Amino acid sequence: ILTDVDGVFDAFGTPDQRVIGSMTPEEARRLLAAGELGSGSMGPKVEAALLFVEAGGKRAVIASLKDGPKALAGDAGTRISN
Repeated sequence: ILTDVDGVFDAFGTPDQRVIGSMTPEEARRLLAAGELGSGSMGPKVEAALLFVEAGGKRAVIASLKDGPKALAGDAGTRISN
């Protein structure tokens, strides 16, 4: 999923924010359940990526449009996989 940010952030909007490089479906579910991702912003993207992986997809990536090729190579964005 290409978007306007570098990936899924931990502590978004704070001085401690950082891109989460990879996470398991369980970690993604925890973030969604805790309301950490926002229902109108990153939440729907993570949920779509999570559903793809849970349905048998190898991995899903959320990354910036400018980083599309690097994200496909595993060098940018947030990867969700088992």
